[in-house]
Amino acid sequence: MRILISTNIHIPLHQAVSGMELSSLTFLEGLSEISDDLKLQVTVMSHSDSKLPPNINHWKLTPKPLNQRYEKYGEHINKWHNFAIEVAFQKAFLTQKKFDLMHDQSSAFSPSLQAMRTKTPFVKTSRLFSFHPTYNLVSEAADCLVHISDYAFQEDYNPDARMNIVIKDFISLPQFEAVNEIFLPKVFSLSVGRVEERKGHHVAAKIAQERNLPLIIIGEIVDHSYAKELQDLPYVTLLGPLPHSQIIDVIKKAQIFLWFPMVPETNGRVVIEALKIGTPVLGHNIGALYDLWLSKEATLLSDNLVYAENVSSCWPSDKKEVALAYFNMYQKVLKNHA
Repeated sequence: MRILISTNIHIPLHQAVSGMELSSLTFLEGLSEISDDLKLQVTVMSHSDSKLPPNINHWKLTPKPLNQRYEKYGEHINKWHNFAIEVAFQKAFLTQKKFDLMHDQSSAFSPSLQAMRTKTPFVKTSRLFSFHPTYNLVSEAADCLVHISDYAFQEDYNPDARMNIVIKDFISLPQFEAVNEIFLPKVFSLSVGRVEERKGHHVAAKIAQERNLPLIIIGEIVDHSYAKELQDLPYVTLLGPLPHSQIIDVIKKAQIFLWFPMVPETNGRVVIEALKIGTPVLGHNIGALYDLWLSKEATLLSDNLVYAENVSSCWPSDKKEVALAYFNMYQKVLKNHA
């Protein structure tokens, strides 16, 4: 079975902090462990500097960097990045060889168009909700739409896809890297994510104040005016972005992890990371917290507030389990497509 897997190509997978890229890398590691026994030939489209398992073919792609004149005169930098990613995919597809199946784990739409053009069986791991502009096109092309949580399946079951299933990610933890150079209070709450309103740090700040806890926020500052509003609160400290291993260390030291995104999340990788470390989580009843409540591993405090202290049977126990679930699904897709 010859499989082409497309991932987000804007950064090397192993350097990512975001859940999409980290989950893709963990999945590929699991797939590499079973590929030889199951006679899988796996080719992965990812950033040229990504470190992939040695038995996986690496189709190296790197989008063109931001043009300085566009940065000066362009109306929105994200437009450049999005177009650069799609162009990199489209140019690569001009030289694509024959594959038995395509599996897209990216947020781009080019892989779905290529599958439609070449009439190749197509699997999409959906880490996006239907309000994302590429979702409906991708769903229409999919022989199988894979949701990464029961919450996502419930919210975004799509009848246009020929098959909808749930395969949850295996959430692995990196080695802790101590954050010694940064002062942390002995007792504090924590919120992690890009510093912009949609990540809900202001809600976490309100909850922290009610509990008389200092709040530490980790994440890249995207909205500077929003960041200033948070920083002006005397009990809030913004640390900016940190390496994933250091984030894990801060999560380990926190008394409670606060998770209050303002838009629905398909999963919430950091929630599972916190619970695996042993840090309790309080947050909106969406994504991973909804799944934990559904499996009676979390407590519903109100209609939209959940408290969790551990994670066990609700999530895959190792990366090989996830890879085998995908392999079984690949076989069904190929059989249905025949």
